[in-house]
Amino acid sequence: MRYASNMLADMIMNKLQVAGQAPALVVYVKQRYWEKESIWGGSDIDDGQDWYQLTNRALTVDIQESVSQFASSFTVNFANDEGELAPDNFTGKWDNSIKFRGHQVITYANQLLPNNEMRIYLGYGDELIPFIHGFVGDTKVSADGQTISVSCMTSYKHLIHQTIRDTELKAPDGNLYNVLKFFFDKAGVELKGEKVYVPGTDEEWIIKGAKGKRGQPYDEVVRSLIDTTFHTIKPNFDGSCTLMPIPKYNPKQEADYIFDDYVNLTALDDTYTDQDVYCAVQVKAGNTSSYFYNNYLWWNVLLGKWREELIEAPWATTYRKRREVAIAAHTKNLQKTRTLNIGVMGDPRLELWDRVGVRERVSTHADVFHIIGIQTTVNASGFVQVLDLSVNEEATPDTPSDISPIQVTVDTIRLKIWDWDVEDGDLLNIYVRGDLFEKNYFIRNNATYIDIPLEFGNNDIIFEGVSAAKGILTGRLQVLDTSNNILFDVGSLPDISFPRTNVNKNGVYTKRPSTSWKVSRV
Repeated sequence: MRYASNMLADMIMNKLQVAGQAPALVVYVKQRYWEKESIWGGSDIDDGQDWYQLTNRALTVDIQESVSQFASSFTVNFANDEGELAPDNFTGKWDNSIKFRGHQVITYANQLLPNNEMRIYLGYGDELIPFIHGFVGDTKVSADGQTISVSCMTSYKHLIHQTIRDTELKAPDGNLYNVLKFFFDKAGVELKGEKVYVPGTDEEWIIKGAKGKRGQPYDEVVRSLIDTTFHTIKPNFDGSCTLMPIPKYNPKQEADYIFDDYVNLTALDDTYTDQDVYCAVQVKAGNTSSYFYNNYLWWNVLLGKWREELIEAPWATTYRKRREVAIAAHTKNLQKTRTLNIGVMGDPRLELWDRVGVRERVSTHADVFHIIGIQTTVNASGFVQVLDLSVNEEATPDTPSDISPIQVTVDTIRLKIWDWDVEDGDLLNIYVRGDLFEKNYFIRNNATYIDIPLEFGNNDIIFEGVSAAKGILTGRLQVLDTSNNILFDVGSLPDISFPRTNVNKNGVYTKRPSTSWKVSRV
């Protein structure tokens, strides 16, 4: 949620809101000629101000925000008495014979034109929240109503509408954040954030070969990377953008804010659907792929009907990266399954991805949701918002068991692993419940042991090939308890074996193969 002072927080829920009192709508526009010459030959020169407040001119504002669009949009309607704000007006335009037709002092001349910047603040009294910043796209002048309608988009607009000039524009290989920042910089937009690491590991998320071609919008290049890495773009009030991870869905999380039909909830529509919803995804990187499914989607939404989609992610060269692609895909499918649309008394603190609780007697809701869309309207009648909410169900993917699944009653299993062939430098990564448990585990001829604590229910264990130095990667398994009693002997489980393909000259896998194993504790 956006920060607000205690005083403003109190004002939001006091009688001002209940009575439909519109908040203060304060709009600033950038001085187009700040430290520049006017296109009108000096008539409207830099007067020492970089931003103008359009005092008492803004009549209404409508703001659209959505997690599916990195660029938010808004439209402001201004009073334009006698054409004072008209983009084509300027001081000295009229000769002395017809001066009566317009104002003589044109403070805001030539400002409401495409690509100029605008800032909007909302609040009550002197308590204001910096709400949204954008760039003008369209300006429409109505002579009959003496109004001007200005449509704007946040700074990601420049990546949507600008195209690449180079025959081929290739980003240097590197961390996901640095690769994205390269393209944002080329589009003239500052990207804030920090280096991205593969979740559950200390491994940097490295992207190789990201590129665009002449005539291609920057958005096409960066969106596929962002959408498949469980990240999103947040617009900032200073005109920059921030790369941020999508908040993890969790039905046990508490709400940041509660909407109640006896207090501040004015309307509700609830929609359930299975249209264009998939429960499983195959994530493919070259010749390597991994399958993932989501139990909630499979059984709660599709009632056991299997629907699978294919996602090409060339950069997802490890199991953990492919898993994050699956989480992003499952999250989008969860957002489709159930959408709650509620009308509420406006609150400028609300932001996308906030967790909100809904209590409503007819729909019987007493649940927590994520905000995935906000429509904000401020006019003479008051301040209202319509929120699109998504079910707050976990997007954690399950994996099929490539190795025969086993069931145990102990809280910890001890894996005995050895190389039954030549000891030649075979290395594994071992993931437990999605997190890296053992890194670069050396499979030796002499058996070594790993203790893995188990949770009740299914525990997904992934063996991922790191290196097959001289031949195929080979490993043999035996499952013990912590007292070294054999639970599953050699032969009851298949060997771990990966071919020596997609490797460099040192035998290190460039696209890491993996195999999954489901261990159930009962």
